Amino acid sequence: MNRIFGTWWPTSGLEHGEVPDMFERYDERFDPYTGMGTTEIWLPIKE
Repeated sequence: MNRIFGTWWPTSGLEHGEVPDMFERYDERFDPYTGMGTTEIWLPIKE
């Protein structure tokens, strides 16, 4: 999150949309017992 909101977002040229600030998506590749796997971070963007 620090890299997304602290480094990437300010230099992306994009404008943040409405709430929520972000959404985390966990699919079948993520193992909740080990905490390992793929996580998607979705960000709202103003058009």
